[in-house]
Amino acid sequence: MQRTLVKAVSPVGVHIGRERIRVVQVASGTRRTFVSGCGVIPRRSDGPIPSESDIADLARAFDRWGLNGRRVSIALPREMLKVDMLDLPPQGSGAPIERLASMEMARLHSLEQGSFESRCWSLPHSRRARERSSVVAVACIIDPLNEMLDQFEICGLDVVRADTESWADVRACGRLDLDSTLVHAIVDLRWSIARLTFVHDGIVVYERAMPEKGLDRQSRIIASRMGVDIDAARYLLMHPPEESADPVSQRIWKSEIKPLVNTHTRMLTDDLRSAFGYATHQITNTRPGSVVMIGCGSNIMGFAQHIHQALDVEVKMVSTCDLISADGFDLKSGCADEYITALGMALVELEA
Repeated sequence: MQRTLVKAVSPVGVHIGRERIRVVQVASGTRRTFVSGCGVIPRRSDGPIPSESDIADLARAFDRWGLNGRRVSIALPREMLKVDMLDLPPQGSGAPIERLASMEMARLHSLEQGSFESRCWSLPHSRRARERSSVVAVACIIDPLNEMLDQFEICGLDVVRADTESWADVRACGRLDLDSTLVHAIVDLRWSIARLTFVHDGIVVYERAMPEKGLDRQSRIIASRMGVDIDAARYLLMHPPEESADPVSQRIWKSEIKPLVNTHTRMLTDDLRSAFGYATHQITNTRPGSVVMIGCGSNIMGFAQHIHQALDVEVKMVSTCDLISADGFDLKSGCADEYITALGMALVELEA
């Protein structure tokens, strides 16, 4: 087997989930880009922001995972961010767009200037570009951000980049070579949240986070009805019985679990339909493209088929191994592949 000469190694991409922290490191060679290291640890704390012990556990695991260096690139937890679509003066008007976006975010969220950092980007091919500049703005409160970054530094980790989960997912899924003239949806369905990210021409044009649409609501209902713990309920939700399974298992699935799955699927499809309508309305001469399914819920029985039939769009079930060569690393843990966000953060330098 021919060896690949490594030309560059990425920072370690870090995805801070509510229950686990996942990391991916990528190397770029003469012929290809591939995963050179990965790992996952359970979190000790329950909140969205990692605790000191979470970060210390992560740092200690670097050598065990064989990661190269201590540089990290972090996808910031959603709860640390404020995200809004703003209407500002048109590009080319001479107006200070970044400054106006910062002022508007301060007004919308009752923030004091200087207490947060903000970034914004314009929508490509905006429908009303001559009249206004449609921008997506993100604000992050400085104090909790600095506290988290300080803890990474104390543990010997050098944070070289922080970004949103949506941009990380778009960066990773950009390797699918999606049609840049269409608006595509990335559906990240997790236990704690469902997140819709819409991308056009490689740019995030809209995102919607729906904590109430995460899969744990269904899991808790199953656990309560069947008298099992949450882990068993999650397993039942994600693993319908085979056709050859015993009649009792079949009956339990059809009477107790499948109706919950169907209801959740219909609600999420309705959300996706309305969000698609909003996102495509912002862009000139476009239409819905593909739906890219990622996260632990992407393999729920019938979900992809229902979206395809209801919205008449192509649905892609995407795992990390569809986006990059894993080189023998196990990039699946738990119920489904959840390394895509970490991969997107690892790619931030190699594919900038």
